[in-house]
Amino acid sequence: TNTNAGYGHNLSFKLERPFANGFNAMAAYNFGISKTTVDPGSIAAGTWFNNYISNDPNNPPASFSNNDQRHRFIFAATYRKEYGDIAATQVSLFWEGRNQGRTSYFYSTDLNGDNGLNDLLYIPRDQSEMNFQTYDPDGSGPAAPYTAAEQAADWEAYIAQDAYLSENRGGYAERNGVIFPWIWQADLSIAQEFFIMAGGKRNTLQFRFDILNVGNLLNDKWGVGWTMNNNRPLRAAGVDANGAALHRLNTLGVASDGTITKLTETFRKTNSINDVW
Repeated sequence: TNTNAGYGHNLSFKLERPFANGFNAMAAYNFGISKTTVDPGSIAAGTWFNNYISNDPNNPPASFSNNDQRHRFIFAATYRKEYGDIAATQVSLFWEGRNQGRTSYFYSTDLNGDNGLNDLLYIPRDQSEMNFQTYDPDGSGPAAPYTAAEQAADWEAYIAQDAYLSENRGGYAERNGVIFPWIWQADLSIAQEFFIMAGGKRNTLQFRFDILNVGNLLNDKWGVGWTMNNNRPLRAAGVDANGAALHRLNTLGVASDGTITKLTETFRKTNSINDVW
Protein backbone atom coordinates (compact mmCIF):
# COMPACT_ATOMS: atom_id res chain seq x y z
CA THR A 1 0.00 0.00 0.00
CA ASN A 2 1.03 3.60 -0.41
CA THR A 3 2.71 5.38 2.46
CA ASN A 4 3.65 8.93 3.39
CA ALA A 5 6.66 7.80 5.44
CA GLY A 6 9.26 8.77 2.83
CA TYR A 7 10.41 12.24 1.84
CA GLY A 8 13.09 14.10 -0.06
CA HIS A 9 14.64 17.55 0.40
CA ASN A 10 17.20 19.45 -1.60
CA LEU A 11 18.91 22.73 -0.80
CA SER A 12 21.19 24.59 -3.22
CA PHE A 13 23.26 27.76 -3.12
CA LYS A 14 25.10 29.30 -6.04
CA LEU A 15 27.35 32.31 -6.49
CA GLU A 16 28.40 33.38 -9.97
CA ARG A 17 30.28 36.44 -11.16
CA PRO A 18 31.31 37.48 -14.67
CA PHE A 19 34.18 39.97 -14.74
CA ALA A 20 34.90 42.59 -17.40
CA ASN A 21 38.36 41.20 -18.18
CA GLY A 22 37.04 37.88 -19.54
CA PHE A 23 37.21 35.99 -16.25
CA ASN A 24 34.12 34.15 -14.94
CA ALA A 25 33.82 32.27 -11.65
CA MET A 26 31.11 30.12 -10.08
CA ALA A 27 30.74 28.26 -6.78
CA ALA A 28 27.76 26.11 -5.82
CA TYR A 29 26.71 23.82 -3.00
CA ASN A 30 23.92 21.27 -2.92
CA PHE A 31 22.61 19.19 -0.03
CA GLY A 32 20.13 16.42 -0.67
CA ILE A 33 18.42 13.94 1.63
CA SER A 34 16.00 11.24 0.53
CA LYS A 35 14.25 8.57 2.58
CA THR A 36 11.99 5.80 1.33
CA THR A 37 10.43 2.63 2.69
CA VAL A 38 11.61 0.69 -0.39
CA ASP A 39 13.88 1.34 -3.35
CA PRO A 40 11.87 -0.01 -6.28
CA GLY A 41 13.31 -2.77 -8.43
CA SER A 42 12.39 -3.81 -11.95
CA ILE A 43 9.76 -6.29 -10.67
CA ALA A 44 7.73 -6.54 -7.47
CA ALA A 45 9.55 -9.63 -6.18
CA GLY A 46 12.93 -7.97 -6.60
CA THR A 47 11.70 -4.92 -4.74
CA TRP A 48 10.61 -7.09 -1.83
CA PHE A 49 13.58 -9.49 -1.64
CA ASN A 50 16.22 -6.80 -2.14
CA ASN A 51 14.87 -4.33 0.39
CA TYR A 52 17.29 -4.58 3.33
CA ILE A 53 15.40 -4.98 6.57
CA SER A 54 15.89 -5.98 10.21
CA ASN A 55 12.25 -6.73 11.10
CA ASP A 56 9.01 -7.25 9.15
CA PRO A 57 9.71 -6.93 5.38
CA ASN A 58 6.03 -6.12 4.82
CA ASN A 59 6.28 -3.03 7.04
CA PRO A 60 9.67 -1.46 6.34
CA PRO A 61 10.52 1.82 8.07
CA ALA A 62 11.67 4.86 6.14
CA SER A 63 15.42 4.65 5.60
CA PHE A 64 17.93 6.37 3.38
CA SER A 65 17.22 5.92 -0.32
CA ASN A 66 19.70 4.68 -2.88
CA ASN A 67 19.37 8.17 -4.38
CA ASP A 68 20.27 10.02 -1.19
CA GLN A 69 22.87 12.53 -2.35
CA ARG A 70 24.29 14.25 0.76
CA HIS A 71 26.82 16.96 -0.03
CA ARG A 72 28.12 18.26 -3.34
CA PHE A 73 30.40 21.22 -4.06
CA ILE A 74 31.06 22.63 -7.52
CA PHE A 75 33.64 25.25 -8.48
CA ALA A 76 34.14 26.48 -12.03
CA ALA A 77 36.31 29.20 -13.51
CA THR A 78 36.86 30.36 -17.10
CA TYR A 79 39.21 32.90 -18.60
CA ARG A 80 38.85 34.02 -22.21
CA LYS A 81 41.22 36.28 -24.09
CA GLU A 82 40.48 37.51 -27.61
CA TYR A 83 43.17 38.82 -29.96
CA GLY A 84 41.24 41.30 -32.08
CA ASP A 85 39.48 39.64 -35.01
CA ILE A 86 42.15 36.98 -35.34
CA ALA A 87 41.90 34.46 -32.51
CA ALA A 88 40.92 33.73 -28.91
CA THR A 89 42.16 31.47 -26.11
CA GLN A 90 39.92 30.08 -23.39
CA VAL A 91 40.97 28.14 -20.29
CA SER A 92 38.33 26.48 -18.08
CA LEU A 93 38.54 24.52 -14.84
CA PHE A 94 35.70 22.49 -13.33
CA TRP A 95 36.20 21.10 -9.82
CA GLU A 96 33.70 18.87 -8.00
CA GLY A 97 33.64 17.37 -4.51
CA ARG A 98 30.91 14.97 -3.45
CA ASN A 99 29.93 12.03 -1.30
CA GLN A 100 30.05 8.88 -3.38
CA GLY A 101 26.75 7.48 -2.20
CA ARG A 102 25.47 5.06 0.41
CA THR A 103 25.38 1.36 1.14
CA SER A 104 24.08 -1.08 3.73
CA TYR A 105 25.70 -3.61 6.05
CA PHE A 106 23.90 -6.95 5.74
CA TYR A 107 24.50 -10.69 6.11
CA SER A 108 25.93 -12.59 3.14
CA THR A 109 23.54 -15.49 3.77
CA ASP A 110 19.90 -15.83 4.78
CA LEU A 111 19.80 -15.27 8.53
CA ASN A 112 16.07 -15.60 9.21
CA GLY A 113 15.08 -18.29 6.68
CA ASP A 114 12.78 -16.21 4.44
CA ASN A 115 14.83 -17.04 1.30
CA GLY A 116 16.01 -13.45 0.96
CA LEU A 117 19.56 -12.08 1.21
CA ASN A 118 18.33 -8.83 2.71
CA ASP A 119 18.93 -9.19 6.46
CA LEU A 120 20.57 -6.13 7.97
CA LEU A 121 23.53 -6.71 10.25
CA TYR A 122 23.29 -6.67 14.03
CA ILE A 123 26.20 -4.68 15.51
CA PRO A 124 27.30 -6.24 18.82
CA ARG A 125 27.95 -4.04 21.85
CA ASP A 126 31.17 -5.93 22.57
CA GLN A 127 32.72 -9.36 22.17
CA SER A 128 30.36 -10.84 24.77
CA GLU A 129 27.59 -10.61 22.14
CA MET A 130 29.65 -12.30 19.44
CA ASN A 131 29.09 -15.99 18.71
CA PHE A 132 31.45 -17.31 16.03
CA GLN A 133 32.02 -20.77 14.63
CA THR A 134 35.50 -22.07 13.80
CA TYR A 135 35.81 -22.97 10.13
CA ASP A 136 38.31 -23.51 7.31
CA PRO A 137 38.13 -20.52 4.90
CA ASP A 138 39.36 -22.39 1.80
CA GLY A 139 37.54 -25.65 2.51
CA SER A 140 40.67 -27.77 2.18
CA GLY A 141 40.41 -29.28 5.63
CA PRO A 142 41.36 -28.51 9.23
CA ALA A 143 44.96 -27.54 8.38
CA ALA A 144 44.34 -23.79 8.67
CA PRO A 145 41.16 -23.15 10.66
CA TYR A 146 39.91 -19.66 11.34
CA THR A 147 39.08 -20.01 15.01
CA ALA A 148 36.09 -18.48 16.78
CA ALA A 149 38.41 -16.47 19.04
CA GLU A 150 40.33 -15.09 16.06
CA GLN A 151 37.13 -14.09 14.31
CA ALA A 152 35.81 -12.34 17.42
CA ALA A 153 39.05 -10.38 17.84
CA ASP A 154 39.16 -9.46 14.13
CA TRP A 155 35.50 -8.44 14.08
CA GLU A 156 36.03 -6.27 17.16
CA ALA A 157 39.01 -4.56 15.50
CA TYR A 158 37.06 -4.02 12.29
CA ILE A 159 34.13 -2.43 14.14
CA ALA A 160 36.51 -0.14 16.02
CA GLN A 161 38.00 1.28 12.79
CA ASP A 162 34.61 1.66 11.05
CA ALA A 163 32.91 5.00 11.78
CA TYR A 164 29.37 3.75 11.20
CA LEU A 165 29.61 0.44 13.08
CA SER A 166 31.44 1.90 16.07
CA GLU A 167 28.79 4.63 16.46
CA ASN A 168 25.82 2.24 16.25
CA ARG A 169 26.75 -0.66 18.50
CA GLY A 170 23.96 -2.59 20.16
CA GLY A 171 21.48 -2.22 17.29
CA TYR A 172 20.79 -3.23 13.73
CA ALA A 173 22.43 -1.41 10.83
CA GLU A 174 20.13 0.95 8.96
CA ARG A 175 19.43 0.50 5.29
CA ASN A 176 21.91 2.69 3.40
CA GLY A 177 23.26 3.95 6.70
CA VAL A 178 26.89 3.86 5.53
CA ILE A 179 28.21 6.91 3.64
CA PHE A 180 31.10 6.53 1.23
CA PRO A 181 34.10 8.85 1.58
CA TRP A 182 34.45 12.08 -0.37
CA ILE A 183 35.94 12.27 -3.83
CA TRP A 184 37.37 15.43 -5.41
CA GLN A 185 38.00 15.60 -9.14
CA ALA A 186 38.89 18.44 -11.50
CA ASP A 187 38.71 18.76 -15.29
CA LEU A 188 40.76 21.24 -17.32
CA SER A 189 39.91 22.49 -20.79
CA ILE A 190 41.98 24.67 -23.12
CA ALA A 191 40.41 25.91 -26.35
CA GLN A 192 42.21 27.81 -29.08
CA GLU A 193 40.04 29.56 -31.66
CA PHE A 194 40.88 31.11 -35.00
CA PHE A 195 38.44 33.50 -36.66
CA ILE A 196 37.86 33.30 -40.39
CA MET A 197 35.75 35.84 -42.25
CA ALA A 198 33.67 34.19 -44.95
CA GLY A 199 30.41 35.26 -46.55
CA GLY A 200 30.37 38.42 -44.48
CA LYS A 201 30.31 36.45 -41.23
CA ARG A 202 32.89 35.45 -38.68
CA ASN A 203 33.45 31.70 -38.63
CA THR A 204 35.40 29.95 -35.90
CA LEU A 205 37.83 27.06 -36.13
CA GLN A 206 38.43 25.63 -32.66
CA PHE A 207 41.10 23.27 -31.40
CA ARG A 208 40.31 21.93 -27.94
CA PHE A 209 42.45 20.09 -25.42
CA ASP A 210 40.78 18.46 -22.39
CA ILE A 211 42.33 16.75 -19.40
CA LEU A 212 39.77 14.85 -17.34
CA ASN A 213 40.69 14.34 -13.68
CA VAL A 214 43.67 16.67 -14.08
CA GLY A 215 44.56 16.43 -10.38
CA ASN A 216 45.50 12.80 -10.91
CA LEU A 217 48.04 13.95 -13.50
CA LEU A 218 49.74 16.06 -10.82
CA ASN A 219 49.49 13.47 -8.03
CA ASP A 220 48.45 9.84 -8.54
CA LYS A 221 46.67 9.87 -5.16
CA TRP A 222 44.31 12.70 -6.19
CA GLY A 223 40.99 12.16 -7.91
CA VAL A 224 40.79 8.49 -6.95
CA GLY A 225 37.48 7.07 -5.74
CA TRP A 226 36.62 4.61 -3.00
CA THR A 227 34.87 1.28 -2.81
CA MET A 228 33.91 -0.95 0.08
CA ASN A 229 35.98 -4.04 0.82
CA ASN A 230 32.90 -6.00 1.90
CA ASN A 231 29.51 -4.77 3.09
CA ARG A 232 28.52 -8.39 3.85
CA PRO A 233 31.15 -9.27 6.46
CA LEU A 234 29.18 -11.96 8.33
CA ARG A 235 27.35 -15.08 7.29
CA ALA A 236 24.91 -17.20 9.24
CA ALA A 237 26.18 -20.59 10.45
CA GLY A 238 23.06 -22.02 12.08
CA VAL A 239 22.58 -21.99 15.84
CA ASP A 240 24.53 -23.29 18.80
CA ALA A 241 23.33 -25.71 21.48
CA ASN A 242 21.48 -22.88 23.22
CA GLY A 243 19.64 -21.81 20.09
CA ALA A 244 21.69 -18.62 19.64
CA ALA A 245 22.70 -17.61 16.13
CA LEU A 246 26.20 -18.65 15.06
CA HIS A 247 28.26 -16.57 12.65
CA ARG A 248 31.33 -16.81 10.46
CA LEU A 249 33.47 -13.79 9.62
CA ASN A 250 34.07 -13.60 5.88
CA THR A 251 37.58 -13.15 4.52
CA LEU A 252 38.86 -11.37 1.42
CA GLY A 253 40.48 -14.54 0.10
CA VAL A 254 42.88 -17.36 0.88
CA ALA A 255 46.30 -17.74 -0.77
CA SER A 256 47.59 -21.08 -2.10
CA ASP A 257 49.71 -21.49 1.05
CA GLY A 258 46.62 -21.10 3.24
CA THR A 259 47.31 -17.51 4.28
CA ILE A 260 44.06 -15.64 4.98
CA THR A 261 43.52 -12.10 3.71
CA LYS A 262 41.43 -10.75 6.55
CA LEU A 263 38.88 -7.98 6.49
CA THR A 264 40.62 -5.11 8.30
CA GLU A 265 39.49 -1.86 6.62
CA THR A 266 36.12 -0.58 5.45
CA PHE A 267 37.18 1.16 2.26
CA ARG A 268 39.91 0.87 -0.35
CA LYS A 269 40.85 3.01 -3.31
CA THR A 270 39.22 2.03 -6.59
CA ASN A 271 41.16 1.23 -9.73
CA SER A 272 39.12 2.04 -12.84
CA ILE A 273 39.16 4.31 -15.88
CA ASN A 274 37.42 6.97 -13.78
CA ASP A 275 40.30 7.11 -11.30
CA VAL A 276 43.05 8.13 -13.73
CA TRP A 277 43.66 11.23 -15.78
